[in-house]
Amino acid sequence: MPSRRDRLHRVVQPESKQKTLGKVFVVDDDPDVRGAISDVLELYGYDVASATNGQHALDQLNAGYHPDLILLDLNMPVMTGQQLLQRLATPRPPPWVVVVTATNAAPNLGAAVDQILVKPFELAAILAVAEKYCRRTRG
Repeated sequence: MPSRRDRLHRVVQPESKQKTLGKVFVVDDDPDVRGAISDVLELYGYDVASATNGQHALDQLNAGYHPDLILLDLNMPVMTGQQLLQRLATPRPPPWVVVVTATNAAPNLGAAVDQILVKPFELAAILAVAEKYCRRTRG
């Protein structure tokens, strides 16, 4: 049986072989969502790391991982996405944060969030978000 990556590669064909550089951190407790987003981004040349909840993400960030973009689910066990946003302390310019949520009624997240992407979404939307934010510098 073909792997998920093989099935995705047949469905989502990169337009060029040129790699777009960028580090994307996918934080979502749903393994299917996390895996699909990660697989597509990796196929297009992004460096992808992932976490299963806010605490796992916070541990990686505090250990020195510095992504360009965080794709963040809000509703997760252990530590929610909103709790993670409240605990982020960054000595350098913070990464871009795009909330990936199943509800249109996301809480007021303030300036910590750069965009909200509502599930379900097309994988092309994830690619557009990654391209938009990984090419920009915060300053």
